[in-house]
Amino acid sequence: MDAGLAFQIISTICDILGVSRWLIPRFWARPQVLQRYVNNLGSSNEKTRKSAKEILVKAKEKSIPLLIDALKDRENGIKRKEAADALKSIGSLSIEPMLVEWYKVFNEDNEVVDFLGSALQEMRGANEIENFISLLNNDDPRGVKYGAVVILGRMQATEAIEALIKLMTNKNENWEIRREACLALGNVGAARAIEGLKTVVKDNDCRLRQAAIEALGTIGNIEAEEAVIPALNDTEWNVIEAAVIALPKISATGSKNKLVSLLKHNQRQVRKAAAETLGEFKDEMAIESLKNCLETEEDRQVGEAIAEALKKINGDPGRQAIGEAYMTLLKNGNHEMAEIVNSKYSELCQSIQRGLFSV
Repeated sequence: MDAGLAFQIISTICDILGVSRWLIPRFWARPQVLQRYVNNLGSSNEKTRKSAKEILVKAKEKSIPLLIDALKDRENGIKRKEAADALKSIGSLSIEPMLVEWYKVFNEDNEVVDFLGSALQEMRGANEIENFISLLNNDDPRGVKYGAVVILGRMQATEAIEALIKLMTNKNENWEIRREACLALGNVGAARAIEGLKTVVKDNDCRLRQAAIEALGTIGNIEAEEAVIPALNDTEWNVIEAAVIALPKISATGSKNKLVSLLKHNQRQVRKAAAETLGEFKDEMAIESLKNCLETEEDRQVGEAIAEALKKINGDPGRQAIGEAYMTLLKNGNHEMAEIVNSKYSELCQSIQRGLFSV
């Protein structure tokens, strides 16, 4: 018998006999019973799926772990979609258990995290947003507050700006919560959060400094320049990298000399970011430095970033520099880096090989 019809029949019988309906969900909420309905979410029969989903939603938090497991079934797209829809419906009735279960899988399966996060994110009504904001005061250690911060950022909920700023600047708060509050404010695009983010850029914890700079870059306001440029001299490479990446986003062009010097940084991530940002600025003054670094660079990814930067700057000076670098690489026997250049400038490199290009 169809599950939904069975549920209606039993409900009617309970009403006639004067028996409380609370007995019904107790039966349906047994794990082995619920698992059958979760499996039915992948049925080709729409009525079967609909009935199963109704039962699972009525079981609320008891269904959540099973539905999250269903999201991991990459072979059945219908089942995953129906599970996400069911979770969304449950979330509107009971947000906290959803966030607890979501937090449990946060570091296990990125795809499932995104799937479930999208379901939560769609709960965009005013009441739901207020519910999420109220959870920012939750001291439950199981991840309720953490999840609420992440979802508010995904929602780009401007209503949460003040609460997120308060959370971000609270030095007594858990560092992970503060970091996520920074990133959430960046996603919201809150210009009025800039002053608060500037204070976090000076925090003792480099993870928070990095998050604050990333958020300032995401907001993309030139007012952030005075906080981002000093971070190019930070003692931690991940903070420097974040600052370098943020520069073009806030249109901060007054740091090109520093970027050139960072092409020689001992961390390849910083060198790569510096090359990419110089390419974004399309500054011909950086061509010679980029060429020299390309001739001596040993890391493939950094070499690709430098070659791509020169390609973006382009023009005759860029072409000349690339030609010189390519010949130097061939002369020095650095065939791997020469091949990278060749992959981006095949016509130019072929001309060099045929002796049609000279410097």
